[in-house]
Formats: sequence, structure tokens, C-alpha cells
Amino acid sequence: MLQEEAEDFHPEGYRLNVSEEGIALEASTEHGLFNGLMTLRQLMVHRADSEGGGWSLQKVEIEDAPEFAWRGLMLDVSRHFFSPTAVKHLLKTMALFKMNHFHWHLTDDQGWRFPVAKYPNLIRLGAHRRATQQGHSSATDGRPYNHSYTEEEIHEVLSLAESLYIEVVPEFDIPGHSQALIASYPEMGNADSAARWSPEVATHFGALQYTLSPSERSVNFTKDVLSEMAQLFQASPYVHIGGDEVPTAQWEHSPSAMAVARKEHVSLKRLEGMMLGKAAEHLHGLGRKAVVWDDAMESGGHLPDDAVVMIWRSWEGLEKLGNRAFAQGHSVVLAPQAYTYLDQWQDRTHSHFDAIGGFLPLSTVYASPTHAGRAHVLGIQGQLWSEYIREGSRNLDYMAWPRGCALAEVGWSGEGRGRFRDFRQRLAKRLEDFKLYDINLGEM
Repeated sequence: MLQEEAEDFHPEGYRLNVSEEGIALEASTEHGLFNGLMTLRQLMVHRADSEGGGWSLQKVEIEDAPEFAWRGLMLDVSRHFFSPTAVKHLLKTMALFKMNHFHWHLTDDQGWRFPVAKYPNLIRLGAHRRATQQGHSSATDGRPYNHSYTEEEIHEVLSLAESLYIEVVPEFDIPGHSQALIASYPEMGNADSAARWSPEVATHFGALQYTLSPSERSVNFTKDVLSEMAQLFQASPYVHIGGDEVPTAQWEHSPSAMAVARKEHVSLKRLEGMMLGKAAEHLHGLGRKAVVWDDAMESGGHLPDDAVVMIWRSWEGLEKLGNRAFAQGHSVVLAPQAYTYLDQWQDRTHSHFDAIGGFLPLSTVYASPTHAGRAHVLGIQGQLWSEYIREGSRNLDYMAWPRGCALAEVGWSGEGRGRFRDFRQRLAKRLEDFKLYDINLGEM
């Protein structure tokens, strides 16, 4: 039952009653009803001993609502690409655990993955790299790698996400992590910073040196791309514009970049802030909110108050970064590397798929913090960086789940979540669900 006038309901909350008389589900929004249905599905027990199988439900009364509005996963499709089918599979699994934000990292040094009509070279040249780094070595495999999405494929993903009440947050990472863009349109880089200028799509991983030029031409280019991104992702209130790991080496050797810095009365480091500020203001004019990685707070630029900061550098201290965001007037999403970077090892034997390194077991993810100083925390998000997630959808499943389930519970229940032992026992009861939905489960 949908009770749109009910003031006591959280927009995502619901009330579920299972009795001998039947099942009653109430909410004030369709999203709330959907969350209730996901809980109902979770409570259903398959009865293999009954004739022809069947399902049973215990009597129960539940009134529930999430602690945080943002409960999500980020997927990097630049380093290694994931097909629309794989992305849809991830979205369906997210929905089972009431996750409601999908952050789609669509551009980086190693490949550009979405079409921009005004700049076709972004796909024609930027989606293609001549080889890929082999594991953790400096060698490459020598095999061309060429993948991207069509508009139709993106619309299919967006349609499914809408039906699952998942907001999609696309990312166009600037002004660093731009080597694929500059390989497509070399004039958008700092061509006067080197005697020879022949950029190519990156074949190795890591934080690389290519940055966009701070010229008016490059700034207008980013605005054009953002306009088309906003048009393509029409239902997305947020657009991520990166702002992480921006080197200044090319600007330091570029006469034109230094001229822009003098004209704008900023240091070379603050050119990043200038560019991010102009991009964020452009998005604001399009009715969208910018999202940035926390590095952007150090860039000296001005971001609109409604811009959201994603805190990832846990070694800097969540309280310190949260207080900085608060002082600058921004809400935050928690994405700390020490708790939410799901590309790390989850078993000490390293017996399954490869990983970037580190060690992030399920118990640590479940212990994720939910505060960051004085900042207003919108929620929490897991990161699936794909440098080493290279073996397709089953590899992706293994890295995402069940650690993503732990993040989902942290985002839903906050500090009110139970003990890890209880969570693990409840998770074990859903093993049949994982098999039913063909989810390749990681370490329990």
C-alpha cells in the first residue's frame, strides 16, 4: 500500500507485517515499497522438503528506514571494461541489498568509454590502447584493447537502474587522469611543455603525468563534454568531475599554462581549483551537483556549496578531511581507502583472483566508520578500481560481494548495526540467494 500523505514515513522507509491473515506492506513512496519487497524476499525461506519445493515466511512486524541516503558502489570501466550485461548484473545485486547509488567511472588515462557527439575522437582514438600492463610487472601484453559503450547501451543500463531505484553518478575525471582524452585531442593537453608531443592512451597503471591545459579552449572543451554527459544521464542529479591526483609537472614546463596562472593570479597548483570551479559552476547552471574527490579541497578553487566531497584518503584522517569539507560548506560521502577499496586482497592465501595489494577482509569493511569530523555525511560507498579486476564479471562479483553487503548494512543501519558475528551468520543464511542469482561470492 502506498501512503503518499503519511508524514511519519522516511522516503525510503517501509512497514511490513506478515501474519496469518497475509502480508501487509506500507510506505510513502514507491522506493520505500521496493525496499520492503527486498526485505520480504530476504525473509522468504525455500522449502526443499515441501511438494514441488515452495517458500515459507515467519510471522514478523518490521518498521525500517535507512540511516544514510547514499549507499553505493563505484565501478571503474577504464582500466578494464565491463560489458552492459556485467554492469546490469552488478546493479541487480546491489538492489538486493538496497544499495541506491552507482558511481560509473567512465574516463581515465587508460581509456575513454562513453560517446560525445561533438568530439568523436574520444571513442575513435580514446577508447583504444595498444596494450595493457601485465599484472604487477612493467611488461605489457602486446594486445590491442578497444572497448566503449554506445548511447543505446547506456540508456539500457540507466533504464534498469531507474527500475531498481538506483541513481547513476557518471564520472568525467579532470584535470588529471586525462591521458586518453589528450591522446584523442592533443591540443587539449600541454603541448608546449615538451619538445616532442605524441600522447597515447596509457598502457600502464598508476597516477600519470598528463593533465589538461588550463587554457580557455580546454575549459570550454570540458564544459561541452559535461553538457553532453548531463544530457545523456538526464536523471542523474550528480556528476563526478574527479579532481584527484593532479600533477603539476607539465604546467611547470608549459609557457601557456604559466601565462594563465599569471592572468588568473593563482599558483600553478591552484590552476586545478580554477578548472574544477569552472566545471562545477557549469554543472550548477545545468541543474546538476558536482562531486569531487577530497584532493580537490586543497586545490584553492571555489566550488558551489552543493558540491559533494568524496573522502578517500583515509591516511589523512577522516576527522581532518571532514572538518575541512564542513568549513568549505560541503557534504561528504565516505569512501576511505582503508575500509572501502574493494580491489584489495580479502584472503591471506591470495588463492583466487589478483588484487592491487593490501588486505581488506569482510570484518574490516563491516567496521567502516560513519563519521568524518563535523561534516554532514550523506553516506558510504565501495570502490571497485579495475586495474587488477581483469577476468570479467565473475572476478568483479568476487571482489564486490560479500564485502558490498557489509557496506550496504553500514549504510542502512549506521552505528546501530549489530555485531560482525551476527552479520556473518545472517549472511550465511542467504547463500542460496547468491547461487540463485549466479553471484560468484568472495570470502566470508
